[in-house]
Amino acid sequence: MSNFIEVVFENIDKKSVKPLIKLLGDRSYKIIAINCTEDIKNMKKDEISNEALNHFLELNCDASISINAEALVLEELVLPEVFIRVVKYESKYDIDFSFNSNEIENISISTFINELHECAKNLSYRYCVENVYGGMEPASDEKTRFFTGSKPGPLMP
Repeated sequence: MSNFIEVVFENIDKKSVKPLIKLLGDRSYKIIAINCTEDIKNMKKDEISNEALNHFLELNCDASISINAEALVLEELVLPEVFIRVVKYESKYDIDFSFNSNEIENISISTFINELHECAKNLSYRYCVENVYGGMEPASDEKTRFFTGSKPGPLMP
């Protein structure tokens, strides 16, 4: 099994994609790189601009943006060396992030997972997310999940 924990926000309402990715970007410590599968006007390598996000949302094709950051801070949690991805397909949007569970410090894994679940639920309600789940990568495998929506998964500590 992977040492990476993944949290996925599936089928986000289009009007909520930009505010959610801006929040994640603003709470990221030291963005290392930003890449996109398509050529995005004004896309910078270390900053998420409103103009670039607007351009991404208006693309007429499937695309994704990936963001590498030294850390992501969600409420009291610090997610180390995080990889954030925004995926646009058909007329749907998903956002996911993953990080190495071996890098978690100063908190038990059980407490960390429970707090991560609460953060993910709160973000999903706030940003009109149809489905949220988290687990060991790949979290799309229901057997490796800590949670799906508000319910615990088979790996919930």
